[in-house]
Amino acid sequence: MVYEPLKSFTRRYLTYAQQWILPPTCISCGGNGNHSLNGVVLDLCSACYTQLPFNRCACTVCGLPLPESSPALYCGQCLHHPPPHHAGFCAFTYRYPVSDLIRPFKYGHQLACARLLGELLAQYLQHKHATPWPECIIPVPLHRKRYHIRGYNQTIELARFLHQRLNIPVRLDVLKRLKNTPEQAGLSRDERLKNLRQAFVINDVAIPDHVAILDDVITTGSTVHEVAAILNKAGAQRIEVWSVARAS
Repeated sequence: MVYEPLKSFTRRYLTYAQQWILPPTCISCGGNGNHSLNGVVLDLCSACYTQLPFNRCACTVCGLPLPESSPALYCGQCLHHPPPHHAGFCAFTYRYPVSDLIRPFKYGHQLACARLLGELLAQYLQHKHATPWPECIIPVPLHRKRYHIRGYNQTIELARFLHQRLNIPVRLDVLKRLKNTPEQAGLSRDERLKNLRQAFVINDVAIPDHVAILDDVITTGSTVHEVAAILNKAGAQRIEVWSVARAS
């Protein structure tokens, strides 16, 4: 499925109208959401913005946070065991206050967080991404049972916003999740990889050469590793991994 972009004039008009009728409120602390980033007013106050744990120094392949003084471009894992994807962009490390924004978004039906997190990720990508944009964004799918329980896929909500900001098509027809795997929290990396083996399948559609896999949080990287592996086998030539946050 491909989402068509809104016209820029209409988008600006709707943004101004929304801010006039419903002034932005800081989702983190409840105060006035008056922080402006590159001309965009966020649902975040300036004090909370300064606390955001930006992933300033990270492995260029998997997005793993590295020491800020590190000259390395790759983490040890990617250096010795290169993954099936080629680049990783993770805007934040997974800690407060980003962790407190993602949890209600992911589990508490707080879809208002999608706009804030999507805007922050979009601006991070615009700042960090130097190569040509991918031909499409592929959100990590949920199994249908979990989708029916939750009512939405938080990663698709992020993808919708990134499409509006970056004008990159979103493809929902590429991947299907076959296994309703249990929550990955608390599992080791090897256990997660075993848990996800053959969890995804590629549908019978054409795969672009350059794609971006989108997830909300990357912990060990096992989910995006599995997805990237099957996309690679299906013919994708360059695979990127995008996420709001990366666990260290």
